[in-house]
Amino acid sequence: MKSNSRSSDSRRALAGAIASLSVLFVCASPARAQGQVKIPRPLPHMIDEKSADPAPTASATAGPERFISSATGHALVKPTKTLTVGGPEMPHIDFSKVVIDQPTKGDIWVRGRTYKASFDASGATYIPFLGSNAPHNFPVRVELESMRIGGSDVELSTRGIARVDNEITIDRGVLREVWDMSPEQAEQSFVLATRPTMAGPLELRIALTSELETSTTAEGIELAGEYGGVSISHTIVIDAAGMRTAIESRIEGGTMVLDVPADVLARAQYPLVVDPVYSTNALDTTTTATALPDISNAGTAGNWAAVYQFSFSATDADVWTLDVYYGIPVANSGVWVDYTSYTWVAPRIAYNALNNTYLTVCSVRPTPNAPGEIWCRSRTAGTTTQFNQVLIQSSILGSCFYPDVGGDPVLTGPTYFMVVWTRNFSANDWDVHGRLIGYDGTPQGTSPIFIASTTTFDWYPRISKTDGRAPYSTQEWNVVWMRGNGVSDVWGAQIHWDGNITTPAFPIDQTTYADTFPSASTLLDGAAGPRPWMVTYRRQYTNEGDVYAKALIGSSIQTELNVSVAENADPYEDQLDPDVDSNGQRFVVAYSESYNNSASDRDLYTTTLHFEGNAIGVDEAHQQVDYSTLDTTGAQISCGMTEGGVGFAYYGLAWPRYGGGVEDTYVGAYYEPVSYNTFCYGDGSAGACPCGTSGLRGCPNSATTGAGLFLQGNNYTSADTFSIFAFNLPPGSIGLFFQGTNASTIGSTFGDGLLCVNGSIARLGVKTAPLGNATYPEVGDLPISVKGNIPADGGYRYYQMWYRDAVSYCTPSTFNITSAARVLWLR
Repeated sequence: MKSNSRSSDSRRALAGAIASLSVLFVCASPARAQGQVKIPRPLPHMIDEKSADPAPTASATAGPERFISSATGHALVKPTKTLTVGGPEMPHIDFSKVVIDQPTKGDIWVRGRTYKASFDASGATYIPFLGSNAPHNFPVRVELESMRIGGSDVELSTRGIARVDNEITIDRGVLREVWDMSPEQAEQSFVLATRPTMAGPLELRIALTSELETSTTAEGIELAGEYGGVSISHTIVIDAAGMRTAIESRIEGGTMVLDVPADVLARAQYPLVVDPVYSTNALDTTTTATALPDISNAGTAGNWAAVYQFSFSATDADVWTLDVYYGIPVANSGVWVDYTSYTWVAPRIAYNALNNTYLTVCSVRPTPNAPGEIWCRSRTAGTTTQFNQVLIQSSILGSCFYPDVGGDPVLTGPTYFMVVWTRNFSANDWDVHGRLIGYDGTPQGTSPIFIASTTTFDWYPRISKTDGRAPYSTQEWNVVWMRGNGVSDVWGAQIHWDGNITTPAFPIDQTTYADTFPSASTLLDGAAGPRPWMVTYRRQYTNEGDVYAKALIGSSIQTELNVSVAENADPYEDQLDPDVDSNGQRFVVAYSESYNNSASDRDLYTTTLHFEGNAIGVDEAHQQVDYSTLDTTGAQISCGMTEGGVGFAYYGLAWPRYGGGVEDTYVGAYYEPVSYNTFCYGDGSAGACPCGTSGLRGCPNSATTGAGLFLQGNNYTSADTFSIFAFNLPPGSIGLFFQGTNASTIGSTFGDGLLCVNGSIARLGVKTAPLGNATYPEVGDLPISVKGNIPADGGYRYYQMWYRDAVSYCTPSTFNITSAARVLWLR
């Protein structure tokens, strides 16, 4: 099993303190299916019963080691690195204002810059922030024990707790305990509304329960420890006329005693306020560790949401979420998912388009040694409005951890989230469970979904960011996980949009390699039947690891690719932590790569892939995103999947950065490469034009310096709006647009031009160019994908226009040809 190092942990969840990279992102979706009716099937109540270990169904041979040519060597000297990245660091959490939340129906929680605090009808708990490196929290429980006037006890009652803005009031009958919260301190006030009927001094006894050492100082009372503590100022008594009297506080055992002299009570105008102030006294005021980010698509192109973990102490992690626009954090969009004293770790996030909500899921431990539970919280996108925190799965069936969540991009209901996690059944038997979740975080059905519940070691499940676009009948969440403790295999399953298992657990990889930390993409678009998707994982060789990818249709493996080899990455560097997603047409993989084989300096890269003809093709390889002297691992990627927009070319990224005492998270965006281009120019790059002429586009004609092609629209077989525009033709000429299955980079002489397109030729259409321009298709023409008989899964095709040029210009021929176009048709 992987070590529990910070680098290893980072690949298992996500983060986001966030600096913005201008390496942009987004994805897309095919036209929404019309007239479909979605009827969810009932979710079965499942019994937690173990099934037998599955027998191996694939070869368990190791296969050859990765081949390294003797002519290829490790680049011993690489460019010197600096600490900078491609954009400014993301702004930190805004602590300029206090935040108050009631995440469940229980206590009220407050988060300031230097502390957090909770309130109930009995009192308050003040928890100072002593730096993320503090070994645990050092809470101070504050409860009013008694009230005496003239030596006689005054009966106190509990009448409830209320909040107005930043003021929290505990009503105790004759006395109100009021807390006024600000970012830097908490001001506690005891309010006597009317003059007491009894004479004599007032004594308030407040129990202070903490492991911090309590002492009296010149400034008041201090609770101190190795990492700092809490200061309680000398108390001020203020009457209604503004008369202020300072009184000293004293400590008796663990109790703070406040004595208000009788003469102060006698001459005061009421109400009278007794007013101590609590503040944090930390030795480390700078260490704030953020880590484990994740990012999710949204319903509007260019929008995402990120979530990450904030270490309040070593045993208390909080979770922050915010909106992202084209890789830039949106100002004032952030909100705490949780800042209670429970530990929320490994946050993951997904989006439900129909209800416009994000769902964050976490593994939660009420105390550091408690078994893990799975909790969630839903937020309305574009706002800081959140629903209550919801328990998805308690630890009654075993400790739960490594959660992940997938959303739904379609706008026809009902739609849901799907959450998956690891359940610890025993030391050597872990399982993969799941649960269908409503838009507001409400669990659906009566039991967990037992995705992998054998006596084997199944763990670290990952689910696709979405279940894909319409048709709804083939909407599936793809789930992958590791099987085995040591040399692991990769397994998968598919879950329908209504939470029923479509494809039970099946093997994706069963070799003697250590294949670890898989990820699953969203489905490619498709009209009918099971749709393609991709799984990526790290394959460990003797001295380094590579990024490996497999393309599947349903549960059937179609092909596989060593991405690191295909993109010609340095074979001596280590590639790890791949994460993949799809915009419905192509795949983008984000991963880390070592720098000079360092285990503490790794950088972030992306690679764009496509799948057609049962092969995985590399469209853009080894694109550098984050290049610094710090360590970047565990990046997450998400397409910009919407139901109506197909092929959105941006992908959102979130990643952590570690080292040198720095622990931060970043967001950015990646723009996938265009899938078409022009070539076969008359400038000599494709060979010499006839007659020794030279053209800017195609070879020169009798009227211009050469005719070219301009391409625009969506080159998707599922939503074809693609067109080819020929320009700089001789005015009044006529020509034929045609398509070929192959092309040559060096053209052959053809009339007055160069022919580069060949293979199987398809005629698209004859067009005239009265003004020297022509387009295919025009109104009434078949789309190019239909006319050219492009397969549903796409592929490469090549285009030119053969046009008449009767004016004697170069050769005796009376025709010429434009430059050529190369188009990768996508689904």
